[in-house]
Amino acid sequence: MQQVFNGSRQRGFTLIEVLLAVILTSVLAGGVYSAFSQGVRLWKRSIEVRPDLESDIVFEKIHADARNVFQSRMRPFGGDKGSLSFFSYSGQDFVDARSGSRIKQPVWVGYRFDEESGSLLRSERTLESLLAPSNFKPKARESFLVRNLLDCTFEYYEEDKDGKSYKWKNAWQAPALPRAVRISLRTKIENQVTSAQKVIALAGADSAL
Repeated sequence: MQQVFNGSRQRGFTLIEVLLAVILTSVLAGGVYSAFSQGVRLWKRSIEVRPDLESDIVFEKIHADARNVFQSRMRPFGGDKGSLSFFSYSGQDFVDARSGSRIKQPVWVGYRFDEESGSLLRSERTLESLLAPSNFKPKARESFLVRNLLDCTFEYYEEDKDGKSYKWKNAWQAPALPRAVRISLRTKIENQVTSAQKVIALAGADSAL
């Protein structure tokens, strides 16, 4: 009995077609792996750089405040291993409505390391709030400057009048300003501990309010 086939005959893949499919799959898999491995490298690099970036932010902020530091009999410069406070000038000047002149605003700046949260906090109070009666004094608002800190210490550079001897002190309570402040940070991110240190010179002259 004669069989009649409608349509084309079924056939399998040729060897060339199989090889082309394997090559295309390999190329696609290689591209995906390359993109994934590059992403992993970038992620690891960002983790490595992040502590340095956070340390730079801390140092730059404290340096900006310390650049305008001045001494005052009302509240002298003071600090210990975990905190630091002093008078500085605000970054925003006050504009006199009559003369139009710009006047620098003194502010009381404070830095404090909170061991419980591992954070460095910054506070700022205006001169008006400091002079206000105790019943009306608003509390200083603290803002997080950096987190994930294992430790943050402040040290103060003392030099004698003749400049022949000097030493670093763990606390400062004196009529004059220290010559410099040394800040040491230890940060832990993704089980990686990094250390950073910076010395900030204080060039403010003694003045009184």
